[in-house]
Amino acid sequence: MSGVELSRDLLVDLGGWDVLKEAKTLLERGCVKEVFWQDKVISGIVETGGRVCRPRLDLAAAPFAENRCSCAYGRNGMV
Repeated sequence: MSGVELSRDLLVDLGGWDVLKEAKTLLERGCVKEVFWQDKVISGIVETGGRVCRPRLDLAAAPFAENRCSCAYGRNGMV
């Protein structure tokens, strides 16, 4: 899908409002250490509770995005 644009609406469609709110809270608390956006893939480094997670969301096939993360949610395929 060549016209994929990262937006609030796309993120809500993928993960829901609760996940978006949690992500905003992590950002506000300074837990998001790095964010990368390249070739329809968003990835980053998030540190919370003494753990470092490396989420990766591939939007190349949106709305069927591929989610990978080292956290428990990500290992279960959740955004």
